[in-house]
Amino acid sequence: MAVVALHETRTETDGVEERRRQAIAHARQLRALAWVALRDGMPHGALRAATARTAARRILQHERRAALLNRVVADAMNAFVQEQAALAG
Repeated sequence: MAVVALHETRTETDGVEERRRQAIAHARQLRALAWVALRDGMPHGALRAATARTAARRILQHERRAALLNRVVADAMNAFVQEQAALAG
């Protein structure tokens, strides 16, 4: 039985970094599939390879947009909390 040790103090950046690592891993896997599709001799190899490369690109684009949105939302939330603290005195 494997024991997984978790960080005692997890931050929001831990989640962002993990998502980024997973997105990169998935993109690499899709690119490897594209390479195999070009060389496996099965029908429509070029089309399957192009589809896999496109999916890899879209995964990375989506993660970039999500990271940007996370930063914007976090900044807005911090500004809101500071404003509410200032109003409360």
